[in-house]
Amino acid sequence: MAIGPIGDDIPSIFPIVIGVVLFLGVVMYANQQVDARNNYLEIRKAGLSLSYLVLSRGLITDEQFNDRCTEYVDYAARQNIKAFISLHKSCEYVDLNAPILVSSSSNLICPQTLPTVNGAPLSTTNLPADFQILVFPVAVDCDSSGLKRGLGTVNLVVWRK
Repeated sequence: MAIGPIGDDIPSIFPIVIGVVLFLGVVMYANQQVDARNNYLEIRKAGLSLSYLVLSRGLITDEQFNDRCTEYVDYAARQNIKAFISLHKSCEYVDLNAPILVSSSSNLICPQTLPTVNGAPLSTTNLPADFQILVFPVAVDCDSSGLKRGLGTVNLVVWRK
């Protein structure tokens, strides 16, 4: 007993449908990967432009860092990112393992309060999913007279709002 011309074609339709669904899934996956990479590059570009603003002079004094903090925060907001900037002074030796989210007498942070991520303060255990950390060397004043200079690091933590 014959099913007919349409019934004979039904078994060959399944591989075609599966092939089309598989093709569309691969295209959607590739599109998601491209979007994720573009988001990463946009955050990176905004972070680098913010670092250019922070490091424009090459020597950062305490007064300059504190006075320009609002300018840094406003610039980050215009770039549609959130940023946390810390300046670590290493006047005696360079400590590359110093925590970047801690304020002390030799470290300055901008903004003055830690930003929040999902309602909790920013910390090493509470970082946004798309964060990037950029670290740059800079010359710093080691005393209030400005006669002693040392090496410091500027740490930028940037992420999408």
